Amino acid sequence: MLDPQERKLVILFLLPTSLFMLLLLWLPFIQGIWMSFHMWPFMGEPQWRGLENYAKFLQADYFWDSIKATAIYCLSTFFQLLVALAAALAGGCRPVCTALPGVRSGILPHLPGVLHTLELPEMEKIDQPAAAALPDFAEDLSATLERALEAPLPHSEKDPGELLAPFTWRAVFKRIEAAWLSLAG
Repeated sequence: MLDPQERKLVILFLLPTSLFMLLLLWLPFIQGIWMSFHMWPFMGEPQWRGLENYAKFLQADYFWDSIKATAIYCLSTFFQLLVALAAALAGGCRPVCTALPGVRSGILPHLPGVLHTLELPEMEKIDQPAAAALPDFAEDLSATLERALEAPLPHSEKDPGELLAPFTWRAVFKRIEAAWLSLAG
């Protein structure tokens, strides 16, 4: 527990950042939400519209075009990974990757024995590993690479296109459609 003198010092150090966050981030954000429920002309008084602005927005073609473009961009990055994986498999490489949840559930079941995985190190932030965990991660990576290099090529008789068939647009769409239908009941 902090004594009163230390508490005042902490407040003094946090005050500028807190004021900055409040005045330059949160108040404009909240004001923007408030304004979105109005028709806000350049000159004149704003008029309350309620959810009408949102209804118009959801009916606008440009909104759905932007959603479609975002989905295509996201899926295209996924497929870039698959193209790189196909190239690696065609070249006789033995891919190694971290066992992220999407890799575990979406890729490994379709490529048994092809990908060699290792666990992520403990993370301090979403994109920053804990410094103390890096030596163990380096050892795990080294061991995983050795296992991958020593393992026979499980896919040498198979066509990489056949191995990657579960990742075609059609196959991925069928899995997405099945997930949506299961959610819809």
